[in-house]
Amino acid sequence: MEKLEVTVAVTGMNATDNPAPGVAVARSLRHERQFAGRVIGLGYDALDPGFYADGLLDGGAILPYPSSGREAMRERLTWVREEMGMDVLVPTLDSELRGVLAIASDLERMGTRTFLPTLESLERVSKAQLPKLASEEKIEIPPSEPIMNVAALCKL
Repeated sequence: MEKLEVTVAVTGMNATDNPAPGVAVARSLRHERQFAGRVIGLGYDALDPGFYADGLLDGGAILPYPSSGREAMRERLTWVREEMGMDVLVPTLDSELRGVLAIASDLERMGTRTFLPTLESLERVSKAQLPKLASEEKIEIPPSEPIMNVAALCKL
């Protein structure tokens, strides 16, 4: 069988008490016998433990936080593509998905493939939609109120 030689960039290199899934995804790629490519770790902090796991990554880069906006993410991922190569991007964090979805066509134009849910699918599993889903399915859940800013918090 032919081995797959692509460069895969994986987000979520944090591996502390509340670990991100990126390290596990990178390990899975490393253990796949048919994968002979490179793995690039993408994280939000230079101290993310995944960056320092022996033999796990072929390179790494720091990303701007999703709250920095889509343009900042687009610019940084363009840099990663140009400097390190990036045939495939695997975003592993919920907080990244909307931003990556918004720039998916830009990534495709530069030759980077992704595997993303549709916006509709992403919104259906949003925690903010849980009360509606529970009502539709006749499941009892505790009352909740989404807090999206400080003003909403002060109203509680």
